[in-house]
Amino acid sequence: QIPFNMPDGRVYFCDLYLKNDDKYVEIKGYFRKDAEEKWVWFKTNFPNSELWRAKDLVSRGILKKYNERPHENLHPTANP
Repeated sequence: QIPFNMPDGRVYFCDLYLKNDDKYVEIKGYFRKDAEEKWVWFKTNFPNSELWRAKDLVSRGILKKYNERPHENLHPTANP
């Protein structure tokens, strides 16, 4: 994770940077309110950033399948 200091004293951690594409990537299953606020700040200040959801990871071949039940995406062996 890559830390960025926000003007209000909080720190935003971006998940990864794709050097060849000069692109920051945030991977999210869902947003808590504070995380969404941080993402909006980051995207505004770093327009070369993208938000990838589970479906994006599947389309890029990073994740094999996507469940509509987020806890199964994070813990495929978990039983609800």
